[in-house]
Amino acid sequence: MKVIVLCGVCGCGKSFVANSLINTLKNKNFKNIYFLEGDNFHSNENKLKMSNGIALNDEDRKPWLFSIHNKVMSLSNTIDNNLNNNCENVTNNYNKDETIVIISCSALTLTYRLWLVFGVDNFENNYLNCNDNCKNNFKDVVEWYFIHLNVKKEELQKRLMERNNHFMNPNLLDSQLNTLDLTPFENSLQKGILFENYYCKAILESVDNSMERKEEEIMEDITTISKIN
Repeated sequence: MKVIVLCGVCGCGKSFVANSLINTLKNKNFKNIYFLEGDNFHSNENKLKMSNGIALNDEDRKPWLFSIHNKVMSLSNTIDNNLNNNCENVTNNYNKDETIVIISCSALTLTYRLWLVFGVDNFENNYLNCNDNCKNNFKDVVEWYFIHLNVKKEELQKRLMERNNHFMNPNLLDSQLNTLDLTPFENSLQKGILFENYYCKAILESVDNSMERKEEEIMEDITTISKIN
């Protein structure tokens, strides 16, 4: 199963690119695509804080990222015929080997991305003693492709000022830019042992999502990085 996380700061186009990617994959005749809108997994308390211009901290983000992780794992291990509104099956058929999960989620730091991948805290220190529930999450190989959508600050500001009906306060852009950390996975994990133990692969790549670029070019970048033919 491939998981493609479209990540980056507010206004970088995560949801818009996700919809474009879904259409691209449909045109490539992929049979089973799920879309998880990260905003839908935020608690009401998180949304209220952000609407008031208060930046989220690690304790705010942890349960949010864990809940997205749990939904991905439910798709990997078994198909829930009663999927809630947080997960939209945008095609009708199911074949695990062909399943692609698209997630729009800021995932600003390496720690947040690892929380999203593994669904546990203190993974680097405790992975060898990880409990059975954690290990059972990785019965099948899950390939995680984090696609950072790179946009200049001036364009981000313009997009945010033009956006309506969203809880995110535009004044939080600076906070998110200051938090953004594009440290690759291999710089943190000890020789990749963690990934080998849990049958998990993960990479991080950046894609230019500025308005000057054509949608087709952006889709080509993303499908190439995530090895979608």
